Amino acid sequence: MFPKIKLFAFLGNIGNQRPPDLWPLALVFGIIFFISILRNLEFTMDQNTCECGKEGDCCKLTGSAEDRFALITALRRGQETHGYLPEKVLREISEELNKPLSQIYGIVTFFNEFSLEPRGRNLVYVCRGSACGVKGGKEVLNAVKSMVGVDEGETTPDYEYTLETVACFGNCAVAPAMLVNKELYGDLTPERVARILDFEPDSNEE
Repeated sequence: MFPKIKLFAFLGNIGNQRPPDLWPLALVFGIIFFISILRNLEFTMDQNTCECGKEGDCCKLTGSAEDRFALITALRRGQETHGYLPEKVLREISEELNKPLSQIYGIVTFFNEFSLEPRGRNLVYVCRGSACGVKGGKEVLNAVKSMVGVDEGETTPDYEYTLETVACFGNCAVAPAMLVNKELYGDLTPERVARILDFEPDSNEE
């Protein structure tokens, strides 16, 4: 009897109370429903359209993880050998891995690490992230431009340097930073940039 009395009392109190406002809950469910529709639509479009705008998946990196790894490895090997990826190398990779040439071009043009044009023997990447920017990153970039004589995205005529910028290295603690080939330098100043690019000894480096 006791539980039934408590239940009746609870229901009676509900009947005397003002109905709760349900519009916030309805709004949340509406947003979730709208997002799910957009995701389904995007998925459907991706299934029918390639990145290049054509029907199918001519440029997508399809296949197993082993296939994808093999393709990226082959492209990196080709670039390390030639300094860039000439068409002849891309055709050889296409035949070796049985991948459409259009798909390989899509991958090469998507990733910044690959280049279809000859690059310099020394690859200089200057960070243009927020942390580097507030610590003198612009001055560092201008110093590099003045030193090598080219703008970002360009290569010197003697193919000694190629200058690029990146969004972030993930080393904000040592901002401003730049990467020369595979070596990262931080806490840069224009004077230190000059010593690094001239390959002169830097007393601050061990």
